[in-house]
Amino acid sequence: MNARNGTTAEEQQSALDEAVMALTLPEGVAWGFSLVFFVVGDMATTAIGLGLGAVELSPGGIWLLELFGVVPGMVVGKSVVLAMSVAFFLASSHYSRVGIPAALGALGCVITARNALVVGELAGLF
Repeated sequence: MNARNGTTAEEQQSALDEAVMALTLPEGVAWGFSLVFFVVGDMATTAIGLGLGAVELSPGGIWLLELFGVVPGMVVGKSVVLAMSVAFFLASSHYSRVGIPAALGALGCVITARNALVVGELAGLF
């Protein structure tokens, strides 16, 4: 019990959890963000870049592209990462689990932006 306002530690923690949840990105939005940027954005800009003469720099990406081809290799790679991310997401019951798809989406933004710069350079836009 808090002597100042008469609330218990559990009540204070519950109020804090509710405040954090109100500020937390909805899970569906976070997964949509990761799918748009990590999956679609990266795959589209990578395919365009490779078509313009860019080269894949990731050792894992190179291996998958050589083993399966461009699009199937990207699909396999993205599927593995998404499956692992979903597994970790489902294994966590803490409200911070939304950070898993949000981080994947943020990574996708960086990768897509970098790929877009390479595409722009190869296309003579910069």
